Amino acid sequence: MWKMVIILVLVLLTGQGSFSLASAATLEEQTRAIAAQLRCPVCQNLSVADSQSELAKQMQALIRQKLEAGETPEHIQTYFVEKYGEWILLSPKPKGWNLLVWVLPPLFLAGGGIVVGLMIKQWVRKERDVPEEDLPVKEQSPETSPSAEQNKYVEQLRRELEEYE
Repeated sequence: MWKMVIILVLVLLTGQGSFSLASAATLEEQTRAIAAQLRCPVCQNLSVADSQSELAKQMQALIRQKLEAGETPEHIQTYFVEKYGEWILLSPKPKGWNLLVWVLPPLFLAGGGIVVGLMIKQWVRKERDVPEEDLPVKEQSPETSPSAEQNKYVEQLRRELEEYE
């Protein structure tokens, strides 16, 4: 009987210990996820999660405290936006002037693709539309006409080609 009680107590203690470890791991993951969305005010273009500055470490600790207090990631993000402004967000919300950050790059990319496509189409059309009379023709002058010796080699080449076919 005592063995069963001891085993039951050990199982409960082990289960409770692993639960606290699991919740600590998820708390760290949540802290890292929120910190990765915030810009470090000290470092140039680094997130709070990636920065090694003292302020970034303090911000991470504050995020962890707010998560432990039960605040949602949206509330925590809103807190930092109210304190530092929307600049603190690494990816701004798509509204107002910030919408340009989300819309303009794909528009420029599509516009560039259209321009390149039209240029290629125009280039191909120019190549195809050249009339034969505009093509340069090499006229044979007496100076460039083949000599008798060259004619002999040309005839030999023709015969070999006919035999090959």
